[in-house]
Amino acid sequence: MAIMVISFHGGDASKPSPINTLAAFQLGGPLPGLRELRGFIVGPDGHLYVVSGYKDNSLVLQFTSQAAGWPVTFVTNFVTDHLSHPFDLDFGPDGHLYVSNQGSNEVTRYEGPGNKTPGSYKGTFLSGFSAVRGLACDGTYWYIADEKGGTTKTGAVLAYDLTGKPAGSVAVANPVHLLSSGGYIYVGSGSGNQVLAFKGGDFTDAPTTVVGSALTPAINATAGLAIPGDGYLYVASRKGQQILRYPLTPPTTAANGSVFLDALPDQPEFVGML
Repeated sequence: MAIMVISFHGGDASKPSPINTLAAFQLGGPLPGLRELRGFIVGPDGHLYVVSGYKDNSLVLQFTSQAAGWPVTFVTNFVTDHLSHPFDLDFGPDGHLYVSNQGSNEVTRYEGPGNKTPGSYKGTFLSGFSAVRGLACDGTYWYIADEKGGTTKTGAVLAYDLTGKPAGSVAVANPVHLLSSGGYIYVGSGSGNQVLAFKGGDFTDAPTTVVGSALTPAINATAGLAIPGDGYLYVASRKGQQILRYPLTPPTTAANGSVFLDALPDQPEFVGML
């Protein structure tokens, strides 16, 4: 049975989050200082990796595998250096960990689990973004959300091959969150209150609107996306403090949906099914 997991915004020092954890997870054992949790992913070793994105103490945390049972417990600070207000993370086909950094507008790379020095810094993979946010890899390309990128500086999803060579771009207004699923790249537009999609590797056509103003319920600041395979697209409505879900006919057609979770205790950032 899938477990829905949500990370929350966390706020700043003057407005601390009422919840600095991952909802649906019981995080057992001694814990580091959790603050401004962002992207999370199950790694190739089955462990859970979570971005703790506070700008003055940025970390990637490692927790035990879901398969080991509940609650998952803290293992180690997997990455501790060369992070600058990190936002999202993903593992590449090479098994290494890639992290987008809002402070430096870079994507940095680290030794993956199972290597000689797991979590060690391997250098900057990509740089020169205007406002880097989410990232995703479909096995052929890396996709990076640059919220103020593109020729007009109003936002673009930039694509690179696995070596970091530019491969194309798709204009999207203020893209923040990315999801690779079923050969398509789904994009959450933060300002447009929309979810859009384009076929992976196709940088010629405009993206298709999957969820927009024509559908209800309305999104209030699009955040995390999840397609767990149950026939629905789940969207975190950040300012609405809700998780919304829409019936999805793959790859890009959604219908009116419903509020799945309401009155969350803080603004949701990422949502996923594990």
